[in-house]
Amino acid sequence: MKKIHGRPIYWMSPNENVAVTYNVFGMGSKYSIYRKRIYDLDHGGTVYWEYVTSFTFVGEAITYAKKIVDVAAIYQGEECENI
Repeated sequence: MKKIHGRPIYWMSPNENVAVTYNVFGMGSKYSIYRKRIYDLDHGGTVYWEYVTSFTFVGEAITYAKKIVDVAAIYQGEECENI
């Protein structure tokens, strides 16, 4: 089972760049949204998952996550571009 920051993935976008995770120990907002970030693509690229926001109900979290553009953000030094 895939996990992000130790939390199981509840929903993932078709291109696997946006995910909703479930935090069993969360205080209220148990469904967190993460977006994929890739750093230093010239040297193989390191993938990080950046926290976006959290919701109490899974339906709200998935609806919000579906509105996020399903592309990874590439960071090269000080620059950022979406691919």
